[in-house]
Amino acid sequence: MLNGSSAVDWANEMCKIASEVTVAHRRHEFTGHESPVAQMKAQSNVMTPYSISRLYGTGDKIDPVELAHVETGEITHVEVDEVVVSHGYDRDFGNLVQ
Repeated sequence: MLNGSSAVDWANEMCKIASEVTVAHRRHEFTGHESPVAQMKAQSNVMTPYSISRLYGTGDKIDPVELAHVETGEITHVEVDEVVVSHGYDRDFGNLVQ
């Protein structure tokens, strides 16, 4: 399912198999369609506006993740088993849009 926000899609799919899903997003708003975004917010721990500032770990295991609040710089640590990074897509329609 492609609806304009790959992070939303990933979160909704991961909620089917994970005991808990945390979504850290650098903006307050999501670009996906309203229904999938609402579904994600209902079943995930959504943290906005945050970005990953540091990953901690040993060997091939990441734990925890350091998140920085985009507006205040406040640091939060989140215990994780896995990290999925979704940077999204840059849409450039070039000469198609007149």
